[in-house]
Amino acid sequence: MPAMAADMHRARILTWELPKLGWDVEILSPDTTFQPISWIDSDSTPLFASGVTNHSVSEFCSACFRLLGIGNIGWRAILPLYRAGLKLLKQRRFDVIYISTAHFPLFLLGILWRRHNVPFVLDFHDPLFNGEAIVLVPGHIKRAIAHWLSQYIESRCVRAAAGVIAVSPEYIATLYRRYAADEPAWLGVGRTAVIPFPAAPRDLEVARSSVREIGDTRTRRVVYVGTGGSIMRRSFEVFCSTLSLLQEQEPELLASLRFEFYGTSPSNREGETTTFTAIARAYAVSDLVFEYPQRVSYRRSLELLLGSDGALVLGVDDSGYMPSKLFNYVLSGKPLLAALRAGSAAFTLFQGAANLGHVIEFGEAEEAGCSERTQTLRTFVREVAARKSFDRRSILEPYLAANSACRHIEVFDACLK
Repeated sequence: MPAMAADMHRARILTWELPKLGWDVEILSPDTTFQPISWIDSDSTPLFASGVTNHSVSEFCSACFRLLGIGNIGWRAILPLYRAGLKLLKQRRFDVIYISTAHFPLFLLGILWRRHNVPFVLDFHDPLFNGEAIVLVPGHIKRAIAHWLSQYIESRCVRAAAGVIAVSPEYIATLYRRYAADEPAWLGVGRTAVIPFPAAPRDLEVARSSVREIGDTRTRRVVYVGTGGSIMRRSFEVFCSTLSLLQEQEPELLASLRFEFYGTSPSNREGETTTFTAIARAYAVSDLVFEYPQRVSYRRSLELLLGSDGALVLGVDDSGYMPSKLFNYVLSGKPLLAALRAGSAAFTLFQGAANLGHVIEFGEAEEAGCSERTQTLRTFVREVAARKSFDRRSILEPYLAANSACRHIEVFDACLK
């Protein structure tokens, strides 16, 4: 049974698309022993390409890492991955090494394998180092060490990389500001690219085959699937505050609506109040907000999306943030509402594409935009109530999995020149 974490989707989707374009793909990854049991999805096998060579490694000295309190998969997996990769590089020629992961210590593998003269490309899903000064505070030594290691990994790996790909223009701009003076190889023509997480039509088709029909009931369901907790506090607060205002103004408009939140706090203990539940109570919208904090599988998340009447996206307080599920939500054709930081990469995307969906922003001037946000939510709710569907294929073309693969190849080819 495969594991299915968010940072696996980029490589997983490329294994379907790159062979169609003449590129042979081999995957080197930690096996499922590194993953919590909750991340192993028994229903996701059809979402993985068959016939792709997959080299997986098992844990090494797991008891030592437990004793040291090190849970990060990157540090636990780096030695067995290094050994396995070294063996493969000695056996046959590879053109490019592509490191796509949120476990940033694994970026070091590109440097460790450098003697084989294979260019490596780094893929940034999130910022690696936030740029803040390292401060030693009693009782927080481990955090300070992790902060220093993040800075070290970024500076060493980014300087040595042949190419850089990121989901957000903000991430590449930050790397350019920090390292352009060192003249890294990725400053060469065509060696960087902003490639958001793509829409995967095949994933939606697989999920569609097992969607349960609910029937034409009065209830309308808006679905969010993803992390919750403090990281999404600001976006969820602005959503709940706007929902509360709309409920005061037009309660009848919301009478048949449910906003359902799945997978928000998998680590919460039973009976413990979650961040989202507490916020919903504070804004008196508990009768509209229903939270199911336990993780759901990736395939199940798509089934929930396809079985809903509308989709909701929440953003974090990061100017470069790009939601991983955004373009699958767009592809579904459902009415779409996003709560995003004003001026962020995702917010700018919504502003530039009129038919992408609706966006309510949070930021420094939240109070000033209350009326506009309420009207935006009102429009979205009416679309949900009418069970509208949208054909957004013309907008989506650049963000489909096939085009994403083509853009990767452009970077790989540039690194080989």
